Amino acid sequence: MPTITYKNDPKGIETFLAQLDKTTHHCVLEVTDNYGALLLQILTEHEIVVSMVNPKQIKHFARMMLVITKTDKVDA
Repeated sequence: MPTITYKNDPKGIETFLAQLDKTTHHCVLEVTDNYGALLLQILTEHEIVVSMVNPKQIKHFARMMLVITKTDKVDA
């Protein structure tokens, strides 16, 4: 699946939401201060299941899966 970038504003998030089905999708966000606050708010308003995860958990999970590169494509 290709990596797609959306703007971190209401219009960009709405475009992202149009790609999701709330009955099957679960979003996982790294805790990044307030950067993801708007996304979190809008996802919960649309009843999309969301998990906030410590970035170290993501790093350890990647190591467990034998992925050691940290790039936007790997994170997506």
